[in-house]
Amino acid sequence: MGTFPGQLILLLESRIDDEHRVEFYDTVLDSLRQVLEEISDVANRTLPEIEARNPGYYEQFLEVVNKPYIIEAFPRTLEIQQDDQYKPSVKKRLPTFNEEESDKCMSYMMGSKIRGHDTKEVRCTITDRCWSLVTIPDTSAYVITHQLLYTVLAEHVGCTNELNSYARQQGFLEGVPGMQRRLCSSILSQAEFLARNGPPQPEQDLFMEQAVVCGMLGYTNFLRPDWLQKVMTWQRPGGCFGKEDPEEEKDELVEQLHSLPFHAHNYHGNIEHWVKTRSPTGRRLLVERLMRADYQPTDPRPPVHSQNLRIVGRRSRTLADRADDQPTKADHSRPSHRTTPNHGGCLSHKSGLGTALLAMYARAMMDPAFGWEGAQY
Repeated sequence: MGTFPGQLILLLESRIDDEHRVEFYDTVLDSLRQVLEEISDVANRTLPEIEARNPGYYEQFLEVVNKPYIIEAFPRTLEIQQDDQYKPSVKKRLPTFNEEESDKCMSYMMGSKIRGHDTKEVRCTITDRCWSLVTIPDTSAYVITHQLLYTVLAEHVGCTNELNSYARQQGFLEGVPGMQRRLCSSILSQAEFLARNGPPQPEQDLFMEQAVVCGMLGYTNFLRPDWLQKVMTWQRPGGCFGKEDPEEEKDELVEQLHSLPFHAHNYHGNIEHWVKTRSPTGRRLLVERLMRADYQPTDPRPPVHSQNLRIVGRRSRTLADRADDQPTKADHSRPSHRTTPNHGGCLSHKSGLGTALLAMYARAMMDPAFGWEGAQY
C-alpha cells in the first residue's frame, strides 16, 4: 500500500507555526519532498512491470497501489487494562479469514474484478460473509491486522459511510471508529507482548505491520522511541529490511533461550545444540514452545498453541510479491504468505512496512500535534 508516501504528504501538508519551527525544519522538508518525487518516479516505472507479470492481480488490487493512503487521523492514545494484556496460552477462536476470503472482501469494497469473474463488483459492497469474517472476535497476528485493514481500505476508497451504516445496522453503534479502536487495543497488547520478547526475526514483519496499521489511524502508542530503536537495528546496510544472517538468527535464539523460565531449560537434550543444528522453522518452534508459561518439562513434546503469535498460514503480501506467483489450479498446499527476496537479502513486504513505519516516525517527530518529545510509555 502507499502508506509511506501518504505519511510524507500528510507531513508536508501540515501547518507548523513559527513557534514550533526549528532551524533545520525547512531543510528537512525539502529533502522529504525530493524523496517523495523519487518514490513517485520509481512507482511509475514499477507498476507496468507488475501489470505485465500478473495482470489479474494488478487489475484486482490497482486501488491499493495507484494512490497514497492518506488517512487524516488526529493523534490519540489507547488505554489497556491489566485484564486486556495478551496471553498466548489462552485459547482463542480459530479464524477462517484466509487469503482468498480477504482478497474477495477487498475486491467487493474496491469494486474491482475478482479473479475468475467476468465483471467488476459494485463498489462499496459489504457482504454478510465479509462482515462475519472481519468481526470474528479474539483473533491475533495477521488475521486481526487484516480485519483492521478492511476498515482502512473502506476509507481509502471512499466507502466509510457505507461501512458505518452497515456496522450500525449490525449493532455496532460506534461504527467504524469504535471497531478500529477495539481492534487496535487488542493489536497493541499483542505488539507489547512481541516487544517484550524481542521480537525474534520471524515476528519482526508482524510487529511492524501492527504499528503501521494502527499508527496510520493516529494511535501514538505504537510510535515509541524504544520501538524505533528496535526497528532501526533490523535495517540492512543498503537501507532495506530483510532476513538476518542465518548464524545471527541462531545466536539470537540461543540468547533468547537464556532468558526463558527455569522450567524450560529442563527440556530433554542440549537446547543450544538443538537450536544450532535444526532448521529455522524447527528452531523457532522450540523457542515458542518453551516460552509458554504453562509448559511442563515432563511433557515428551512441548505443545504448540494454535493461536500463538506465530501464524502458520495467513500473512499479508504485497502486490509485487503476488505477481511472482505462478497461477496454479486449486493449489491449496502452497504457503499463503510469500515475500519476494531482492538483492542484498531485502524482502519486499518487510521493506515496505519498514519504510512506511519510518515515515510515520518522521511525521510524529516533526509535527508538534504528536507531542513526540513528551511521549512516555
